[in-house]
Amino acid sequence: MTDGAHLEPVRETWRHVGRISFLAFAVLFEYGVARASIESLFLESHGPKRLPAVWIAVAVTAALVVSVYHRLTATRSLVWLFSAASWASAVVVLCCAALHRVAPSGATFALYVWKDVHVVVLIEIIWSFANAVFRTSTARWAYGFFCAMGSLGDLSGDLSVGVIAREFGTSAALYVPAVVLPAAALFNSWVSPGRDAAHVAPPKHLEKDLRRVIALFRASEYLPWLLAMILLVQVVITLVDYIYNVTLAAAYPLADERTAVGGNVYAVIAVGALGLQVVTGPILRWVGVRGTLSGVPAILGAAVLAVLVVPAFAVVMLVKVASKAFDYSVFRAAKELLYIPLTYEEKTRGKAVIDILGYRVAKGGASALLGLLVAAGVGGFVDVLALVCIAAWIAVTFVVGARYASRMRAHDGDGTVTGPST
Repeated sequence: MTDGAHLEPVRETWRHVGRISFLAFAVLFEYGVARASIESLFLESHGPKRLPAVWIAVAVTAALVVSVYHRLTATRSLVWLFSAASWASAVVVLCCAALHRVAPSGATFALYVWKDVHVVVLIEIIWSFANAVFRTSTARWAYGFFCAMGSLGDLSGDLSVGVIAREFGTSAALYVPAVVLPAAALFNSWVSPGRDAAHVAPPKHLEKDLRRVIALFRASEYLPWLLAMILLVQVVITLVDYIYNVTLAAAYPLADERTAVGGNVYAVIAVGALGLQVVTGPILRWVGVRGTLSGVPAILGAAVLAVLVVPAFAVVMLVKVASKAFDYSVFRAAKELLYIPLTYEEKTRGKAVIDILGYRVAKGGASALLGLLVAAGVGGFVDVLALVCIAAWIAVTFVVGARYASRMRAHDGDGTVTGPST
């Protein structure tokens, strides 16, 4: 029996759908505003050559955050964790925004780290909650809807940041998260009756010792492969991000103009992701989870090949759009389905290592590699390296898909997923 029973009544299901949809919209709205403004300010203060350094700092910070998260999951519910993380994030960004007035270089570096870490923590808490309360049959249609609500929030933020930058300056956009995140925390607490705690609170026997996480992965035939897949995914996306940022900085040297263009690019990503999210349910039903997970890197590999042939900004932008749009839609929904047949500890602590620490450590590792390539004067081979990593990603996906199918057959809650690949 999986830890944490699923909530059954229809009214409860719709209440959770409404809660998660609002939180996804709010978090990604503030992130959409913060992302383009912070990236633009960072490029102005440090230039693209400092990106590997800040990505390494993000990885170190993510490791510290996961260690704190691990201890809190032993005693605190997912509802409490989301609210606490939202308030903490708001305080940090407010302090950094104030610091930016007197020490812009250090503030923009800290803001970039905050941008990358806070959003993945909040989103993964939301997904952990969803994986704890929904059955697979509900998740197949609901998860695409959650991604769509997040994209609508992201799109709203992307379109807003250009207006804010032109009217008030790029730095003014930093105060938006300081307002939105506390509002999300208050809503989360208000809509959470006491009965939720029984389904999203840790079991009494859960240990605080960090060594428990190592034991959890050593005992699992599933989590290490899932971690390997996520590491490869993030390495590929980091390499694509680097190619995009270098090209963007060269094409648009003025900060405010670059902010507006960056916002427009992320708006295109949000629209593309939204279109894919609308058809996520049918894709998961017809293609299957395993087919979806392997199909996405195959398409992205073809896009990277196009950059080798035509290395123009428009083509690089399309690769950036493809990498993010798929990651935010069908791939994200398929990946989250992989957690449903797991125990509460695997869904929270295991997921934190994979989707918070793994995401950012992979980015840090890729950043260190990028630094070596740039120092050696062979930065032009980043696109080739991305293709190699995509090939490895596809290979690992086949192993993950097979282990997922085995877990689903053994899962007694809702162990069937319609589709030829399951």
